[in-house]
Amino acid sequence: MKERILWIARDKNNSLFLYGEKPVIEDGQSFACNDYYGYWQIPEELYPEITFENSPKQLIIKQD
Repeated sequence: MKERILWIARDKNNSLFLYGEKPVIEDGQSFACNDYYGYWQIPEELYPEITFENSPKQLIIKQD
């Protein structure tokens, strides 16, 4: 089974994003991608345990 590691982070405005690499804090209120993998916005009601204060977190996706 293969694993893919993504990063998840929530901005201060409650938007939730997935990143291909660990994001960096940009302006004190949001995160920015620091690579060419980019990012994807996902529904903000997912992962309610992820907050701006504890972001970013690793998200491990297991693939067959």
